[in-house]
Amino acid sequence: MFELTQAAVAVRQRTLLHPFDGQFLPDRFYGLLGHNGSGKSTLIRLLARELAPSQGTLRCQGRALTDWSVRDFARQVAYLPQHTPALDDHTRVRDLVALGRYPWCGLLGRLQPHDHALIDQALADTQMQDDADRTVASLSGGERQRAWLAVLLAQQSPFLLMDEPLAALDIAHQVDVMALVQRLVRERGLGVVMVIHDINLAARYCDELLALRQGRLVFQGSPQDLMTPAQLEAIYGVRMQVVPHPGHAVPVAFV
Repeated sequence: MFELTQAAVAVRQRTLLHPFDGQFLPDRFYGLLGHNGSGKSTLIRLLARELAPSQGTLRCQGRALTDWSVRDFARQVAYLPQHTPALDDHTRVRDLVALGRYPWCGLLGRLQPHDHALIDQALADTQMQDDADRTVASLSGGERQRAWLAVLLAQQSPFLLMDEPLAALDIAHQVDVMALVQRLVRERGLGVVMVIHDINLAARYCDELLALRQGRLVFQGSPQDLMTPAQLEAIYGVRMQVVPHPGHAVPVAFV
């Protein structure tokens, strides 16, 4: 789906992302890890076309990202940024989720029964169906984050980019979201790239983990290979313990 060749980002002579080579494929759940300022959000914004590379190339389905129209790119890639756009105080949750159908219907296009069914399914998948008629302004931070996740699901794009979608969620909803994304990857063959800070959740649900440090890729591989004291210290700069998980093959880490 995505292919990066020596892609790098520099702003005012400061390198945010050093030359990066790699692929992000369908049917795969990728977790991006690293300390604050390590380049995670820069990389995901690069994939989302929010940033242009200072050097190198990026391709989606074999085509340069610059060759895609905005609408056609949105049909392929859905993006949830770290900071979501401000909305009118009267916007209902259902109306927000309906925006996910814009790449298919257009801004003034009329929603068809198929579109309404996809909106209903997205609301149900994110446990927001009972809140569909509430205003977005009345939602808690966690509820609002789930509503925005529903927008992505309604968009029906085969690739999802999410920048810290768990930040405002309690632990129960964090687990729900990770399990939902994992299920969608398995059932629909989606490709997902998620910026995430919780090492244990990432190791439990992601297929492949990438870690950045000071703008450089320092690890890429399986959760099992990441979860070692030496590897975690190399990424985060703190000593961590790793112990077996009582119910899962991937161990857990703690400071």
